[in-house]
Amino acid sequence: NIDFAVSETLLDGGEYTSYPDLQMYPILAGAIVAGYNLPNIGDGVVFDAATLSGVFEGTITDWDDAAIRALNPTLTLPNQNINVVVRDDASGT
Repeated sequence: NIDFAVSETLLDGGEYTSYPDLQMYPILAGAIVAGYNLPNIGDGVVFDAATLSGVFEGTITDWDDAAIRALNPTLTLPNQNINVVVRDDASGT
C-alpha cells in the first residue's frame, strides 16, 4: 500500500479512474527563473510578462528591441541577438 506520494505533474483521467480514492493536493509551487548573461549592464534588465513571453516565443530576438528598451530606459542595451537556452528533458518545467 502507498499512503503518500509526491509528483510534479498532474495525473491523467485514466489514473483517477483506476484509483477512485486517489486525491491530489498542491503542496508547493516551484519557481522558474529566467536568467541572462549580459556583462556590464548595471543593476539588471527589467522584463514584464509580455516582453519575456516575446523572447521565448521568438518575436523579440535582440537585446535592443524596443519592448526591452522601453522597460529599461536608463540602460545601454547591446545590438546583439538573444540566445534562448531551455531544458530539453522530461522535466515539468
